[in-house]
Amino acid sequence: MNRIDEMIVFHSLDRPQMGSITKILLGQVADRMKGNGITLNFEDEVVDLLIQKGFDEALGARPLKRSIQKLIEDPLSEHVLRGQLKEGSDVLVSRRGDELIFAS
Repeated sequence: MNRIDEMIVFHSLDRPQMGSITKILLGQVADRMKGNGITLNFEDEVVDLLIQKGFDEALGARPLKRSIQKLIEDPLSEHVLRGQLKEGSDVLVSRRGDELIFAS
């Protein structure tokens, strides 16, 4: 007990890997919204913005999850609560500068 049997080395993530992780996380958001009858589609520029806002070599994908929550999940929730998005809505998420646009 109290001894190290082996060491595992974790390499920092690079941008292509972050792109793959971002797409997986966006797919999870889309799946949750599909459960509410709302279809989400994301333009490729959305992934770039999320990586730009949530990429940190030292912290890995944790800031990325926070960026997705702040930039996508929170605004989507507000749209649903205001009645702007209803069951059967198709939403295209696109980028305009440093902000995201939700068009249905």
